[in-house]
Amino acid sequence: MDVMASIPLCVLLLSHAPHRVGEMQKYGPAGWKSGKAGVDLRKVRKQASRMSGDNKKRPVNLDLRTIRLPVGGVVSILHRITGVILVFSIPVMLYALQESLASANAFTRFIDGFKAWPARLGFFVFVLILAHHFLAGLRHLLLDLDIGISRRAARRGAWWVLAGVTAVAVLGGGRLFL
Repeated sequence: MDVMASIPLCVLLLSHAPHRVGEMQKYGPAGWKSGKAGVDLRKVRKQASRMSGDNKKRPVNLDLRTIRLPVGGVVSILHRITGVILVFSIPVMLYALQESLASANAFTRFIDGFKAWPARLGFFVFVLILAHHFLAGLRHLLLDLDIGISRRAARRGAWWVLAGVTAVAVLGGGRLFL
């Protein structure tokens, strides 16, 4: 933002501000904005200190087992978790690619390594993480476009994400383990 464009904004802000300190004392921070006279500054300060977290009597629930999130919240948190896992798996995947492309023998060893159950299980979990992150990301993009933004549609979209991941699990598990 250049200086010339900010001058009218400053003039606009100053024109709506109280012109004397007495007006601020008389009306208070909420009063001079809304035009209501007689706002008690002590009540405003007390409410502001309550909102800022100075109240030590608030109950704190640290037992995560008692918190019940809606399905959309669970899908959203899992989307973040899978994103972090995918970011941290990038170096591992690049190393595996580099090793598999080193020679024909290295590629054969790499493919033979996937015949073991731990490697198949790891690949299966990685595919599930990737599928969940992809489907939940599509859901978030649709929500950003205001598609499926109502409570009912958002809940239904979250269930569709979980159904899609389940379908990938059934199909991928059948393909890998049978």
